[in-house]
Amino acid sequence: MDVTGRRSGAGTCGGTSGQVVRRRTTAGPTVLLALACACCAALPAPARAQSAGTPLSPEATSVPAATGSVVARLDRASVAVGETVSLTVIATGVKGQLDTRALEQVFDIVGRSRSTQVDLINGVRRDRASWVLELSARRIGLFTVPPVTVGGVTSDLQTLEVTEAPEGGERELFVEARVDETSPWVQGQVVLTLEVFQAIEFIDASLGEPQADGLRVQRIGEDRRRRETRDGREYEVTERRYALFAQRSGPLRIEPIALDATVPVDPGRVRGFFTPSRRVLRTSEPIELQVRGRPPGSTGWWFPARDVSLSAAWSGTDPTLAVPAGSDAATRVGVPVTRTLTLRALGAMPTQLPGIEAPAVTGASLYDEDPAVSEGASEEGVLTEQRIAWAVVPTEPGTLELPATSVAWFDTVAGRTRTASIAATRLHVAPAAVAGTGTGSPAPAALAPADRGGDGPERDGAGAGSAATALAAGARPDGSIAAYWRWLALAAVLGWALTAAAWWRGRVVRDERRNGAAEVRAGLDGARALQRVRSAAERGDSCAGLAQAVLAWAHAHWPEAPPASLPMLARRLAGSPAAETLLALDAALYARTAGGPLPPGIDRLADQVEAAIDSPYPGPADPARTGGGTGGALPDL
Repeated sequence: MDVTGRRSGAGTCGGTSGQVVRRRTTAGPTVLLALACACCAALPAPARAQSAGTPLSPEATSVPAATGSVVARLDRASVAVGETVSLTVIATGVKGQLDTRALEQVFDIVGRSRSTQVDLINGVRRDRASWVLELSARRIGLFTVPPVTVGGVTSDLQTLEVTEAPEGGERELFVEARVDETSPWVQGQVVLTLEVFQAIEFIDASLGEPQADGLRVQRIGEDRRRRETRDGREYEVTERRYALFAQRSGPLRIEPIALDATVPVDPGRVRGFFTPSRRVLRTSEPIELQVRGRPPGSTGWWFPARDVSLSAAWSGTDPTLAVPAGSDAATRVGVPVTRTLTLRALGAMPTQLPGIEAPAVTGASLYDEDPAVSEGASEEGVLTEQRIAWAVVPTEPGTLELPATSVAWFDTVAGRTRTASIAATRLHVAPAAVAGTGTGSPAPAALAPADRGGDGPERDGAGAGSAATALAAGARPDGSIAAYWRWLALAAVLGWALTAAAWWRGRVVRDERRNGAAEVRAGLDGARALQRVRSAAERGDSCAGLAQAVLAWAHAHWPEAPPASLPMLARRLAGSPAAETLLALDAALYARTAGGPLPPGIDRLADQVEAAIDSPYPGPADPARTGGGTGGALPDL
């Protein structure tokens, strides 16, 4: 009002001025009102309420903090039983671990992966964590997927429909298993055939093995592949066979065998590195066995098999000797021959094969070797072979007879005990060969002069001739051919031992000379390397250059087990001044002020190292002299 009155009073000086003043007076309140409305609109809600005189609540006075979120999504809304579905969980602005306890009450989590991501938007950090869970439904139906929780924040609910597995020709993948015997004998073989039918390409796949309590499983041969039409659809079939051996009698359940395969989501699409895939789980039906125990009255070694054979053969015989009628092989006194027995069993494990002991034979010594066992596969299962070799050394001429050998086994097909045997065999033993004749027959008559009677030298010659004749006939003057050959064998063994000792001594001398030369070369290399350490320290090289020179010397001094770092070298020289200097050099090498001056006393490092080597300190033993430590300890890292 005062302003208007003053402006009106001034307006009396002219009519035009008065009109202008009245227009300004009229427009002023309108402009002020518009500016006030604009300012109120720009203020936050709490400020507007306060300017309007409305009291503020505690909630209105605090600015709400930004909260995180947890989102869960399924890659499919419907899945067949035996297939998996992927549940992706994304937590944004939330810190914490993924809690899936509620989810695991309904589904099996067969796979999971996790990734993290950090975004900076206008200087604001945003953390994001993602989980991908592979879920497998336990039954058919319509399920509400339980929520998961991250840091107290819960995801929303999802719905999943689990349908029946495809049947007949609609199946893309299935597994079948069958056995050739449902009532086997204990420890008897059962052949299980496992077949995988696939009409879709695999990206990746793994197949389990038969499992049951008290069951030993052995794979038979390699996989077989074929094509087969089933329910009007062609499949590629992979066949795998196993030999099963139940270790106890009674009922036995073979659990379903699982196939875990990863296949493309769209089989008709060309595969690439990022081809969308899905996981398919297929299992075979369980198999029930009723294992029979040993039959009543069965004693001794339990050897169940489907077929057993036993054979034998001679080797190492003298081909120049004629084999008389009634004998199977021929040799001479003191000349060893080998009798090899071969035991073959179908449907038996190597541990089930019995041992066969060498018999006691008069006129010969028998030495049995360790059995050689081999294993293979046939159409009917596991095929095991055991070879047993007997070295037969005759000690007197004549005919040796090795008794018959038999092995008792249980026929799991016929259900009764059988025997595999070989007949007795005869070995003709000729007298030992005479030096210079190569035969054991009597010497010609010219070598055995007749007794002319008389005394003196004539009798001596006759006696010598008689001894020669007796020797040619395969006997000693004292009549003990066995004792003669024993002493001859002992002399041969002693000669071989002396020859071996002389050869070993020569080798040791050669090795000592070679090692001595190597030690001289190593000593020269170590001296040169130590001189390089001394020169590097005197020149004031960098820590890295000096450390490299020190490790080069250590490599020359311990070529078999050189230390890989300065601390390792210090441990070998523990207790010496060189060890302290080496640790100081290592600290300077990895200090924050890299490239700084060398530690004090480094110029004496070469002398300290040389003194430590010449005068051992009570530190760790030299690995080059002790074989790298005691008790099989691991080398220093």
